[in-house]
Amino acid sequence: MEMERVAFPDAIKIVAEKSGVPLPKLVDDSRFETRRQESDDVIELNKWALEWWEQQLEQSAEGRIARDYLSQRQITDETRKTFRMGYAAG
Repeated sequence: MEMERVAFPDAIKIVAEKSGVPLPKLVDDSRFETRRQESDDVIELNKWALEWWEQQLEQSAEGRIARDYLSQRQITDETRKTFRMGYAAG
């Protein structure tokens, strides 16, 4: 990539051509697009869930108990936010 000043996919193509290794052809069909969209949807749902659990830790009455516990364990607010900790009621 650095030597040819190209992106990763282009670098792969260059190396494959120089070494005589054929690359598989990409199939661009509706199944691929459907799977990609489903993956994007799952990622978005996970993001929403993470944000909700973080909010529960920060704002709910039950989250207060969890915050106190984390404080007793010497886990700072900064650490909690860095690792995106949340709370899910059990």
